[in-house]
Amino acid sequence: MKATLSWSNIIYIYTQTILIKYSIIIFKMTTKYEVVVVIVPFPAQGHLNQLLHFSSLISSYNNIQVHYVSTKNHTRQAKIRAHGLLKKNPNIIHFHEFSIPSFPSPPPNPNSNIKFPSHLQPSFESSYHLRGPVASLLRSLSSIARRVVVVHDSLMAYVVQDFTTIPNAESYNFHSVSAFTIFFFLWESMGKPFPIEAELLDNLPSLEGAWFSYLCNLSFSLSFSVKIFVGTFGVAGVQEVTCSSRGNNLCLRVKHLVAPEL
Repeated sequence: MKATLSWSNIIYIYTQTILIKYSIIIFKMTTKYEVVVVIVPFPAQGHLNQLLHFSSLISSYNNIQVHYVSTKNHTRQAKIRAHGLLKKNPNIIHFHEFSIPSFPSPPPNPNSNIKFPSHLQPSFESSYHLRGPVASLLRSLSSIARRVVVVHDSLMAYVVQDFTTIPNAESYNFHSVSAFTIFFFLWESMGKPFPIEAELLDNLPSLEGAWFSYLCNLSFSLSFSVKIFVGTFGVAGVQEVTCSSRGNNLCLRVKHLVAPEL
């Protein structure tokens, strides 16, 4: 039996189509930015600094609006140690300094047998409180931008996980260590599934002990993130930055980030 549409169904479908078209037009009219980028670093200096330099590189391309998110103390730390990065144009990056509950800050133990900065662990764990403020920021930005691109440290997936509830938001995972380190980390965590020549491992620090356990405990829900492997960022030797947008991917090609003598 052939199905037929009643006039009421036809009118309903036509009306919904018109509403969708007008909604798209209104969204485009109210959208102020094509792309905004939200940077979420891990609260440790080596991580804060790399993503601050990364923020500067992104914001230099086609006036992309960049939002750098952290706690008040860690944002201040990143700015102080930026080595003149923000002097030329201090307003190029939008800093969001979120308040969090106080946490203990014990002194370091120079006699510890485990060479891990355990005195900073309360500071690291304080980043858990950023989830709510970051989610609110993403929702706010999603109303004024066509795309909200979140670039988060690989240890901050827990903080940005609510991006999945925002239709025009996407997330990318930034590794602050080299691809070689990531390879050996995964290789050991998978139980060393294939052999590697012994001489390649002679000078590598072991992933066993407190540091390895801490990374495993702190790395939450990484499966939903697209991974980006980027080398170390530094002040010296920045000679060329080229950027391009291909499909749904923000592609950045950064050359000569390390001075030749290094």
